Amino acid sequence: MARRSVRPGSAAHGLDRCAIAEYPTDYGPADYALCVGGQIFGIVEAKKLSLGPQNVLTQAERLCQGRD
Repeated sequence: MARRSVRPGSAAHGLDRCAIAEYPTDYGPADYALCVGGQIFGIVEAKKLSLGPQNVLTQAERLCQGRD
């Protein structure tokens, strides 16, 4: 999967099978947005293994709400 960067407000049109680093959302940047067929397929929030999933669940939910 290729890693791409986009400007805030840019759409994922034309992007396929790639990850966009620091993808802007209404609630702050997500670590990665996964694109398939020109659409955002998923949001990835990377964390250290030492952090438990409950510690980051709130942040992940907030970032996903910032995606249309």
